[in-house]
Amino acid sequence: MRAATYQGPGAVEVTEVPDPIVADELAAVVQVAAAGICGSDLHIFEGHGFSDDVGFTLGHEAVGIVVDIGSRVSRFAIGDRVLVAASVGCVLCPTCAAGHVTACEHRRQPWKEYCYGMSHRLPGSQAEFVAVPHADRNLFSVASEVSDDAALALTDNAPTAWYGVRRAGVAPGDTVAVIGAGPVGQLAVQSAFLQGAARVLVVEPVEHRRTAAVAAGQSPSTARTPRPTSASSPAVRAPMPSSKPSAWTPRSRWRSARPATEAESASSASATTTHFRCA
Repeated sequence: MRAATYQGPGAVEVTEVPDPIVADELAAVVQVAAAGICGSDLHIFEGHGFSDDVGFTLGHEAVGIVVDIGSRVSRFAIGDRVLVAASVGCVLCPTCAAGHVTACEHRRQPWKEYCYGMSHRLPGSQAEFVAVPHADRNLFSVASEVSDDAALALTDNAPTAWYGVRRAGVAPGDTVAVIGAGPVGQLAVQSAFLQGAARVLVVEPVEHRRTAAVAAGQSPSTARTPRPTSASSPAVRAPMPSSKPSAWTPRSRWRSARPATEAESASSASATTTHFRCA
């Protein structure tokens, strides 16, 4: 199969790699329909990765179809549409069963990996297929009305933003500052509003990201144009967004066997994240 592989600092190539297999009775294989590019992948690309390996498949955000399962996988069947969660848990410990997969009680065992696409040990999802360990814990069903783009946001970006807002203790009526308005920052603002924030400020040097932030109901703030602080200055409050979340739009798409369309190229100037799609 084809996969995006890390070949050293500044070098990622689409190469042929072995097809994944069901490693044991708890595992599954997913045919990837769409995969995301995370900031962690950019760290690897720049040579600041998580191992010394070269040639491994990148990626830990994917949506696709189950094509093979182990004999003890009970929650999924071949043909199910699923998302592959970025953090890898197990089906053996109560900590993972409670949803705290990053604190897996087996995390120091030689067979346990915490994320896809960091080394050869667990190849990533920027490929035509991806092997998923402990599938009953690490796959989630995707409803038919949820698009691939929206489901991709749920693999990593949206949970990261939601977790940050919950850890910050955002409460109804709060004013919240979000530093950076990339994909996670934009979702952090939506999460803050869902927690009841009355006003959200965003600090972001990139103009098109600030524009997208204001469109979502945020108040822009930069070092050059600070907000008034005197008691006599009127407060600028962002409107509460509607209960329906804003559409999540990819910045660009890589589709195999064809160039990007004119509409896809035009969309790259204003959207907030990047993913590629397997045709």
